[in-house]
Amino acid sequence: MIQYLEANTSMLSGDLILCENTIRKGNDLLKGLYFPQVDAQLKAALAMVHMFYGRFSEAEDLIDKAREEFSSSKLFYLFAQVLYAGMYLAQGKTDQALDKTRSALELSQINGYEFWLPTLGKWIVPLLVRLYANGEMTDYIRKIFKMMDSGVQDELIRIEKTGDPSESRSASLILEAFPKTPPPGIRLNLLGRFRVSIGEDEIPARQWKSKKAKMLLKLLVHYRNKGFMSKEVFMEHLWPEKDPLLTAKRFHVALVALRKVLEPGVKRAGRSSYILSDRD
Repeated sequence: MIQYLEANTSMLSGDLILCENTIRKGNDLLKGLYFPQVDAQLKAALAMVHMFYGRFSEAEDLIDKAREEFSSSKLFYLFAQVLYAGMYLAQGKTDQALDKTRSALELSQINGYEFWLPTLGKWIVPLLVRLYANGEMTDYIRKIFKMMDSGVQDELIRIEKTGDPSESRSASLILEAFPKTPPPGIRLNLLGRFRVSIGEDEIPARQWKSKKAKMLLKLLVHYRNKGFMSKEVFMEHLWPEKDPLLTAKRFHVALVALRKVLEPGVKRAGRSSYILSDRD
């Protein structure tokens, strides 16, 4: 078991050579002994090493043997299905990868193993999104994503931007399921020198590259008690007597600039913490 843990640590650190050597040392120690659980785990770990190197036939053979030796464990069977899914995905066999992921999810849902799936990392995200886009197990997939580390959000955002329409929409819906951390408060000084602070940090003057963005913020504060306002109201203030078709584009540019000043890290307009929009 110590050899398995050391191999797993080596794999996570990216040292595949040390990982493979550790696994083989563990196999040598097991010769003549009967520890099917440890033997199956070592085979599974070695299969992952083979996958990283593109040795897929060797990997599949080891997964098959590991599954046979430890067939009594439903959790290990789930693990084997996930290994198959990763192997098929690496080979570009998406349909087979989806079949194995579907099987793993069904087993996980029946036995309450969802605590384990979030540990798999980013690679399984495209498969989960594809199943979600197909309308399969959508509630359960959302539940799994809520348990995942926030690091998978970058992969979801990538799919949202580059995936086909159904995958893009599915990634957007899944992203909305992540719990949101309350944003820092915003404080504005409108008398005397104009100042804006997010939490305890004042936004430096050099960050206000757009005068229209700064003016738009002042207007939003002025109208804040009226709720949602038509964008035409702000366009008229910012560019009086100008062509609305032209100023609509300018308004969008100013709004994007303002959002970036208030939240430099925000990646989607719909997730702005301070400025809400609904159509026009």
